[in-house]
Amino acid sequence: MKQGISVILLAGGSGSRMQSSVPKQFLTLGSKPIARYSFDLFMSMPEIDEIIVVCSPESRGLFIAENSKLNLETAVQDGKVVRDFDVESLAAGSNHSQKVKAPPAVSGYGSKDCVNLPSSTAVSRLKRVSFALPGNRRQDSVYHGLQATSYHLICIHDAARPFIDKALVLRALEAGSQCGAAAVGLPLKFTIKEIDSAHFVQQTPDRSKMWEIQTPQVLHREILAKGFEHAYQHQLTVTDDVSLAELIQKPVKLVEGSPLNIKVTVPTDLPIAQHLLNLETAVQDGKVMQDFELEPLTAGGGHSQKVKAPPVVSGYGSKDCVNLPSSTDVSKLNSNFT
Repeated sequence: MKQGISVILLAGGSGSRMQSSVPKQFLTLGSKPIARYSFDLFMSMPEIDEIIVVCSPESRGLFIAENSKLNLETAVQDGKVVRDFDVESLAAGSNHSQKVKAPPAVSGYGSKDCVNLPSSTAVSRLKRVSFALPGNRRQDSVYHGLQATSYHLICIHDAARPFIDKALVLRALEAGSQCGAAAVGLPLKFTIKEIDSAHFVQQTPDRSKMWEIQTPQVLHREILAKGFEHAYQHQLTVTDDVSLAELIQKPVKLVEGSPLNIKVTVPTDLPIAQHLLNLETAVQDGKVMQDFELEPLTAGGGHSQKVKAPPVVSGYGSKDCVNLPSSTDVSKLNSNFT
């Protein structure tokens, strides 16, 4: 198995809890579908060698068609890798394309299969993108994605989590590479109760030992494969990826995630996600804010809470704050979403 990093981007959920005909990961947030935020980030990272998008065939175009940010090394259509492809000239305003030879790693495939890549593509940073079909359960989708990967280190992310950044991904990659299995998360700040079927409390776990788990989650390929073998052999269902490592008694390292790394799951998550997007992109007089006040999104809220700006704006003074009201009357914030 080649040394390198494969990303499995899970974008195959039906979104039944969102009560929408459009799966939650493909709802528009700001200027693009939710799933494209993490996809575009992974595409921008030179550390990533390939991305396997797990989605339905009809959704593939959202990741490859007319996307000026994509850097594709090999395009896969219906399971077939493209050998030669057209790359539009990098010159601004050019209306022609040039034939570019695919790297030797994909030799042996037909030269007649081509795809047009956007003009912003830099050939030196081309990245392999392919697709896998979703399964009945989350773990089945991950398993399908794993079969399409080529590299040793596997990074798995839920496409419905749009607010990750490079620093968070790198923390997960480093811990996963060193320890064999790692996930990002946060210590719990609230009390957890374990209940019975009648909703009577059975016990109260010590929250100082409890973490809320997020994605991305990173595992060595052989650990993930052996975990799947054990789960399927014993007919077990897991709800996250590092649980597969736990099944075979492999250690799992947790690293700091982000309170902004929410998963858009139910209708009430959408206005929260839009608000976070507004805050992430807000710039006042050329100065990005690090700490700021965010009024509650619930109607009638009479107080505000301090929240941390995304890591992408780190380096600015924590004393720089601004009150962003729920009515989003700051001139540069876009409060519309579809």
